[in-house]
Amino acid sequence: LRVINVMRHWIDYHFDDFEKETELVSIMSGFFDECKRKQTTMKKWINPLERTIQRKQEHQQRRRGDSVVGSTEAVVWHLSKVQEEFSLFTLHPLEIAKQATLIEKQGGN
Repeated sequence: LRVINVMRHWIDYHFDDFEKETELVSIMSGFFDECKRKQTTMKKWINPLERTIQRKQEHQQRRRGDSVVGSTEAVVWHLSKVQEEFSLFTLHPLEIAKQATLIEKQGGN
């Protein structure tokens, strides 16, 4: 039961681990199937976890389809449109915010 609580916490608060390592979901599903097969009383704790995983995966797929900030949008220049004169001061503040948001969304990579 403690392991199930740890997994619940992991799924609820750290689901981004599952986004990065897609194999984790299949490993966890295998663990859930084994627990349900060995102990039928575990179903009442495992079924909500499986529904939560499914709901979060559906939310991820919808979020991937919807671009928060369109990366195909044109660059918003502020002072100069000549790329040779590029600096942070020539970009519009909204463009800098857009790029920072994209970097943050990608995990800083």
